[in-house]
Amino acid sequence: MSFEVLCSKGSDSDESVTITEADLAGLAGKKLSDLRVALEKKKVNGQPFIGPDSSTSQFRFVMPHADRKAENYSDRIVGLSTEKLICLSDMFINDKNQIILTNTKKTKKPDLIGFAADCWAGGKLRVRCRLNNSGECGAKNRNKFQPLMLTNVVPTNEGIQLHYDNVCICCEDSVVEFPMDCYGTVGFGFKAQLASGEILRESCMHWAIGDNNLYGGASVNFWDTKDGTREIVMKAIEHVSGIDPATKMSYQKLTFIARDMRSWVNGDEGKRVIDVNTPPQNRVLQGRASARSLDGTGQQVTIDGKKITPATPQPGDKVKVTYGNWWPKDFDSWENALGTVSVYFFVFTSLEEARKLLGRYNMLPPGEQEKFWF
Repeated sequence: MSFEVLCSKGSDSDESVTITEADLAGLAGKKLSDLRVALEKKKVNGQPFIGPDSSTSQFRFVMPHADRKAENYSDRIVGLSTEKLICLSDMFINDKNQIILTNTKKTKKPDLIGFAADCWAGGKLRVRCRLNNSGECGAKNRNKFQPLMLTNVVPTNEGIQLHYDNVCICCEDSVVEFPMDCYGTVGFGFKAQLASGEILRESCMHWAIGDNNLYGGASVNFWDTKDGTREIVMKAIEHVSGIDPATKMSYQKLTFIARDMRSWVNGDEGKRVIDVNTPPQNRVLQGRASARSLDGTGQQVTIDGKKITPATPQPGDKVKVTYGNWWPKDFDSWENALGTVSVYFFVFTSLEEARKLLGRYNMLPPGEQEKFWF
């Protein structure tokens, strides 16, 4: 039996080395501490694969699984003194027998670790990101993959004080949409706003007449701009012209907010007001989404910091949108929001780097996996 150790050392490509039974003098009972000794002896291009700790390099193993809400660094990165207690077989991330090593002293473009998720949660709001394959968008997304959604994302360098509750990593130029589920009395209002202050979309969704106090779905699937309705396209911030360098990072964060809708006006029925006291009429039963739990143990995904770059949504081509004959009447205030979800965006530096990562991990839980568009 052999296995592969993967490490991002700050070079332009992944570095890896194959370890065999001969390197470890047999695998039975071997621990991570034994693997470290083997890696220090293993030569790649005439040099040891890793060396002893220094001011610029300190290689540590990434736990393949951990508590999704883990706050302590030691719960996610294996400490040096703990290596002698952990069996090699407990560290494989997939059926290819791969183990992840990271430089925890890396200060520029640090590696990130986070948990694969099928949605982001905040209060009673749940948000996803996926490729928008409606209309002409499908052809534009032909060489793209479904966005990677992560939660509780931190650098592997403990000294860097960064923490992202939610991260989305896309292939650049992906046309995306953001389906959401939320509670509402007769529906809910929502908006998606960049930290720069720009609003992508502000709208609302109502339930069927007579359906009250439910979870239901809506989507931010286009951008309302001053010159029309447009696609939402993910771009590297460095590739977007006209952004003030002093404020560029405020374009990386997109916040979704939902508020309760207590009544709406039905324009098809003589402007009749629909509220929680309106009896059912022509009732159509629809499935409603329930809140998902993001607790428990999850798979940790390791992202090489040199293979991604901060990104932002940008308006794309114009799209035609048809609206129903109704409008909201009574909302709660935005300050009394039902839920809030903030997401930070990155794009891969190339499709090849995306392919490497997605080939390494089973990104989503069984039953939630998406097909990747290669």
